Amino acid sequence: MKPVPHLLIIQLLKPQSQPYYFKLDTAAFEELSRTTDFRWAAQERLTRRPAQQASGKGEERIKLKGSIYPGFKGGLEPLDTLHNIGAQLQPLGLSTG
Repeated sequence: MKPVPHLLIIQLLKPQSQPYYFKLDTAAFEELSRTTDFRWAAQERLTRRPAQQASGKGEERIKLKGSIYPGFKGGLEPLDTLHNIGAQLQPLGLSTG
């Protein structure tokens, strides 16, 4: 059997947690986007324009867009698995495979 490369691997950051593999057999994604926010605060100054000061890092979001075809492979199981992972409200690791 020839190994199938994984596109991405998502896993809870708890020991012994099962990884979920994004691949053609489960839920391949078509688009990945990442946004990062940085917070800046204005500091008022007398007779001059306000100065900008970095006040910290904001949110970081990674979005995956894709399609799951239940009649092709796996049924709706990949969607249920991803829902169950998200419902645990725990930090996740995302890596390439």
